[in-house]
Amino acid sequence: MDSRSQHRMTEQYKYRYFYFKNGDVAAQVERVLALNGKKPTGGPDAFIADFLEKGQVSAVTVAAFLDQDQTVEHGTMRARTYCNVGLWHRLKTLIRYPKEILAAKPERILCGRQGYALAICLIAGKVLHAPVVFSAHNRLSGQAAGIKGRIRNGLDAWLIRRCDAAICHGPYLAQELADIGLPPDRITVFDSGCADLCPDGGFQDVQPPLPPRILFLGRMVREKGIFDLLEAFHCLIKDGMTAQLVYAGDGTDRLILAKKVQEFGLQAHVQLLGPIPHGDIGALIQSAWAMVTPTRSEFPEGRCMSAMEALAIGTPVIAPNDGPFPYLINSGVNGILYKQNSLPELTKALAAIISTNELRTELSVNCWESRYFLLRPEKTFGEAVMSALNRSTLREDIVTTLRN
Repeated sequence: MDSRSQHRMTEQYKYRYFYFKNGDVAAQVERVLALNGKKPTGGPDAFIADFLEKGQVSAVTVAAFLDQDQTVEHGTMRARTYCNVGLWHRLKTLIRYPKEILAAKPERILCGRQGYALAICLIAGKVLHAPVVFSAHNRLSGQAAGIKGRIRNGLDAWLIRRCDAAICHGPYLAQELADIGLPPDRITVFDSGCADLCPDGGFQDVQPPLPPRILFLGRMVREKGIFDLLEAFHCLIKDGMTAQLVYAGDGTDRLILAKKVQEFGLQAHVQLLGPIPHGDIGALIQSAWAMVTPTRSEFPEGRCMSAMEALAIGTPVIAPNDGPFPYLINSGVNGILYKQNSLPELTKALAAIISTNELRTELSVNCWESRYFLLRPEKTFGEAVMSALNRSTLREDIVTTLRN
């Protein structure tokens, strides 16, 4: 091994990265850099910050498909969004995206999206002899509709198998990666990101306020089940039960939900708080009798951060018996699982958990006792990226040979 190869094996060597992900990456990068080295407390910003700290990064382009073209540059860090709305913009993106990833000449590629984005990352990896790691955050299998859906799922699985390695949240996504044929030695699981919400010391039963409060925390879109939850809650109020329903978050269906609240005459029982700062999430969850995550079958849920946050704090979770939820919740022990998309089953689960404080307390104690699995494995996102890349010996050897 020559001196340059030895240098590459040390932590002093820094790599050029291309990192494709979901979300408003320009805003995320701006917020991370504004902290001047301080760590964000949660959300996508925390993953970016951890990646920058532990990924041995010399330069990086963080990219995403969004509703506008935007470029933000700070030194060797570049955030790039490609407009993917409308035929003309999509055609331009088809040309610009592969051109710019090749121009960046990354030595390592991280992709958190399937389909065209991942295909171009793999092609760039081949051309540039750069290892490609797939980052799984959402459900991989989806709900295939007809032949086109099954073909799309099959192509996505084929693309993921072409990656050098994959990283993911938790056992559910790890199992999905294994089910599509990715060998276990190419899968690295990273932590849930809930450690900052897990209080130290023994269990303390913090009595939530009365009347019982039901909490939804997340994206305000139909696929997340926000209207199902409102209808189920309306049934309870009509039956004479006393409770409060709180929605926290933002999304495209928030205004429609507000109108539905008025139509049902539930203004005195339902609150729409809007986006909540991460630092306030813990107290909000602790004030609830239960967290409800009523995700519908059409949404590709892969981990559900709000469910993990609630369990970490000690708040029971009501969720559908599908996707990642059975991996998190033992029904009747630390929460309640119900048949997905079933309004009667959801209504029954809500009634059960708010009708008696004894059940809530029992579930809460069990949440506390089972919360430690949320802190395992101990690898952070950035550490998982490095671990996955270090396993990719084949392409690393190719890069070394070419550089020599």
